[in-house]
Amino acid sequence: MFTGIVEEVGKIVSVKKGAQSLLLTIGGNTIFDDLKIGDSVAVNGVCLTATSIGNHQFTADVMPESISMTTFTNLKVNQPVNLERAMAANARFGSIYDREKSLAYSILSRLNSIGIPIANDTWNPDEYQDGILQRVNTADELYPDGSMADYYGLINEGTRAGISTIIVEHAFLSNAGDYRNYLSSDAQLDALARADAAGILDVVLR
Repeated sequence: MFTGIVEEVGKIVSVKKGAQSLLLTIGGNTIFDDLKIGDSVAVNGVCLTATSIGNHQFTADVMPESISMTTFTNLKVNQPVNLERAMAANARFGSIYDREKSLAYSILSRLNSIGIPIANDTWNPDEYQDGILQRVNTADELYPDGSMADYYGLINEGTRAGISTIIVEHAFLSNAGDYRNYLSSDAQLDALARADAAGILDVVLR
């Protein structure tokens, strides 16, 4: 069973096309904590079976039926993909953060696909991971489920209202390179908006 909650954004390592099938090699980090041969992994929402595992990579065959119903034939090396391990039958959802994390990973994957780099800041590894910052409050304030409440008021209030809330920082006007590459034309701004919208739809239409 899958929750639709993205665990991490991996990357396509290789795509080998056969007569009627595809052999994908996919890299990542988090999902390999306990991944075993034969386990199911959702790749961009499509269930695939790991046929070999090594060096934080797994391979999976994509059969004709899956090929006909997906865009996997368009996958390219280094393209980001959303990854999630199958959820055990007796498992429960982790916390109130899960939906927000899924949304953040989905939008991040879409933005990365149009050239926005995934930040790799190391200034606070406890709060910053895979391009996503999750900062908790400093007053020991808790959400109703007992998890630590967010530091940022917008996210805090949205979460309490049951609304999946994140803050997306695409680029910075004060950075000349960011402005030139991502923010200096209507076409560039439209591409950012479309990536955001696609990332949201990837989550809500699952």
